[in-house]
Amino acid sequence: MRGEYATSNEKKILGAFQYAYSDIYVHRDANFMPRNKAAWAAWNFLGDVNNRCCVTYWLNLLQNLGDTGLPFLVTLNPAKKPERVVSLWRTSHPIPSPEAADASKRLGSIQGHRGVWYCGAYQGYGFHEDGFKVTANLSIY
Repeated sequence: MRGEYATSNEKKILGAFQYAYSDIYVHRDANFMPRNKAAWAAWNFLGDVNNRCCVTYWLNLLQNLGDTGLPFLVTLNPAKKPERVVSLWRTSHPIPSPEAADASKRLGSIQGHRGVWYCGAYQGYGFHEDGFKVTANLSIY
């Protein structure tokens, strides 16, 4: 709940959840993989001298796609845009923190007020499954 309709308690609790944003590319640019193909793995880390990093998932291996000519890859937060982009989207993930853990414990105090229920991955470890679990538990009300 946001804006003028949120109570001060809702703003305080929900404001404790912070997010990291990621640009995610599905692409076919093998330049994001190790030069030596024998070193290719399902998850591939690439760092630079500025302490920035990105990770590339090799979908052919992860999803058992087999040989597709050019590989199908997913790269999070690349320093440069990949070639042969199939899809691009931006998403966010909750950042674990002591403040978020405390706010998660206090969510019960605002649940159901005015018919509003809060659920999301921020109520667990930040995984999609955490959001689903909370939603499934709330669905019994």
